[in-house]
Amino acid sequence: MSQVAEKFVALNKRQAEQAIRAFQIGFSAWEMLIKLNLEATKSLLQEGRANMTALPKASDMTGLWAWTGPFRSGADKLSGYSRNVHDIGGQAFSELGDLLEQTLLSTNQEALEWVDEVLKSSSIPQPEATAAVAQAAMANARTVIEGISQAVRQTAGYADANVRAAAAATAEAVKRSAK
Repeated sequence: MSQVAEKFVALNKRQAEQAIRAFQIGFSAWEMLIKLNLEATKSLLQEGRANMTALPKASDMTGLWAWTGPFRSGADKLSGYSRNVHDIGGQAFSELGDLLEQTLLSTNQEALEWVDEVLKSSSIPQPEATAAVAQAAMANARTVIEGISQAVRQTAGYADANVRAAAAATAEAVKRSAK
């Protein structure tokens, strides 16, 4: 098999490995979400039962007001649950983004080397201008990939900060309204 064909086969093998890694990242996030949901459901059922048995004891306003404690606790837990879901998604998104960036950049470099090899080993005479154009196109692609990656990271950072600020504001509002 020629050296160009071997490089092409190796590139395809690495792409398959990267696809498997992406699946593993997604599956891991899915597994964490299932575990989180099971724990949250179990906690909700246990607390719901305890709260329902405490409700009949709230026969006056003081007893009813004391029953708002579980409501605040539930709101805090909902906020914590939302943060956990966001963290799991953010972690998976970050890992997938890193994997995609790494894959695109390494594939770009390999493609550049492959094109260079093909042009050098071609039996048809290729002008140097063709090689220069191919290399310039690949360099431009790399610059675009890096720019998109940086923009995605900034956007994810802004979204993360906004979600955290909203969760903190909601938690504070619940605490204030309970007083």
